[in-house]
Amino acid sequence: MTTGLLGVGSSLQFGGYTLLAVFGVIGLTALLSPQTFGRIATCGGRWIDSRPILEALDKRYDIDRFVLPHSRLLGVALIIAVGVLAFVLSHV
Repeated sequence: MTTGLLGVGSSLQFGGYTLLAVFGVIGLTALLSPQTFGRIATCGGRWIDSRPILEALDKRYDIDRFVLPHSRLLGVALIIAVGVLAFVLSHV
């Protein structure tokens, strides 16, 4: 049974069952094989340093010199995009 926009009810239900299955497997692993659970927890608990990756994304880019001279064109493009998305979402 799909309800709401784009079948959100069924996708939430699927996500809920998926989470239940994952947590069930984790629980069974912890119950039946504590050593395996410990190894998985050790591997899963590793720290990943995301600083080098995020530094590239933290740089400031000045797009005003491109956007401001063409603000009306940007406005028209955004209005068209919103209209198309509203049309598509209302007919799904």
